Amino acid sequence: MIRLAFLLVVLLGGLIAFGAFYLVRGSEADLVEIAQPTFDNPTPDLPPTPIVEKLFFLRGIDLEDGEITLVLFNVDEDTLIVRDEVALKAAQETAYVNTTTTSGAEAGSILLSIMGVPPEETVAQIYRDDKIIATVSCPTTACGSFAESPDINYAGLLDVAKPIQRVSDEFDNHANYTATIAAIDADPDFMLLHARPSERFPAPPSTASMEINFPTAVAPASSDFDKSAHEILVTIALSSALPEGASVTEITINDLGTGVVADNDSLSPVLANGAPIPYPNMRFYSVSAKVTGASMLSADALDNLSRQTLSQHDYASDFSQFARERLQSDCDDCFAVLPSSEFRDTARVVSSNPEAYYLDYFDLRDTP
Repeated sequence: MIRLAFLLVVLLGGLIAFGAFYLVRGSEADLVEIAQPTFDNPTPDLPPTPIVEKLFFLRGIDLEDGEITLVLFNVDEDTLIVRDEVALKAAQETAYVNTTTTSGAEAGSILLSIMGVPPEETVAQIYRDDKIIATVSCPTTACGSFAESPDINYAGLLDVAKPIQRVSDEFDNHANYTATIAAIDADPDFMLLHARPSERFPAPPSTASMEINFPTAVAPASSDFDKSAHEILVTIALSSALPEGASVTEITINDLGTGVVADNDSLSPVLANGAPIPYPNMRFYSVSAKVTGASMLSADALDNLSRQTLSQHDYASDFSQFARERLQSDCDDCFAVLPSSEFRDTARVVSSNPEAYYLDYFDLRDTP
């Protein structure tokens, strides 16, 4: 009986299992394909990789025509030149500078804008016989010294590059100035390169000039001061002291009015009731001259001018009486009389504009 029950259980389990398999298999004959929802872009596209633009700066340059000089800027904070024709030809197709970064960013532009520096930097210049034919610049600062990682392929040019020595000359003669420019133009070991001025070159001839102050003229207030006579005196004296080619262009004499009493030691005004004490018996006149064609005079020449143009009225006796009556003092030497502005008893150059010409150029010879 027990065995019969066991067989019935086994048989029932087999029927259940068979029925289930059939349902699965049977359902396969009646499968219905359910449309799946579609998406326009189920996976976002990756941004395109920026293309790093390379500028092959020697391509297209005729290296056979004339003396070619390549100037490289900001190479370890130095300026170098390459004149080796073999090296230039070898690097012509391979030397480049990147004009963008690998990320497409403009490195350093924010820093530059804060500093007020334009976002462009010269990387190299190419000259033929000291005349510029090409300039390589970084318009976005991505390839210059401000870039985070400058990418320049010098293609062996640095192996033959050499530093150059800048020479700064000053001339006081236009003929010497222009002669030096001609000598530089004729000698390939000297060039102007990027030191060549962009305007007014060579500089036109200029004229030296100066202004001289003469001793202050002192005259009695009771009579008119003959300005014309004093002007002639100064003109004759100064003209004889000037070098050939120089001339007096203007004499100026200004009335400074009467003076005030001053302490002879400190030269500070003597006050009465808080105000300076005037001395009405004499007037002061400033004297100056302008000269063209010269910008300096020797000390001896100035001493001679001082003696020749000194015109100062001796007011000692008049002032002695004034001191007794007005100042109630017998010490004449304790006081002086001064004009309202500077008093001078010597001639001196107060403004000098020498004839000057400035020239910067480069010595391209090997440095010792």
